[in-house]
Amino acid sequence: MVSVEMVYGSEFGYLKASDIVKPTSYKISRYYILPFDDNKRKVVLVLKDEKSQEAHFVLNKTNAFKLADRYGQEINNWLGRDVTLSTTSVTFNGKEMKALSVV
Repeated sequence: MVSVEMVYGSEFGYLKASDIVKPTSYKISRYYILPFDDNKRKVVLVLKDEKSQEAHFVLNKTNAFKLADRYGQEINNWLGRDVTLSTTSVTFNGKEMKALSVV
């Protein structure tokens, strides 16, 4: 069995809202496409912090389009660029929760 924590938990390198306590800046070092069972795909950015530690950030559609507006539609053009992440409150399936947001 696979749990949500196994897939999205920070011990596997995927950032989650609880990992960010204040706006944090990273460099985009590379990316890959993550397939899901429902035939959808998401872009995962591999980010490096000021200590060169890597974290994987699964982009939702909102964050992907924020970066596309800032750096262009071609994801390769995002490499080496700065991105700052913070948390925001969102409603998902009728529940209020924290989510990562590109600022």
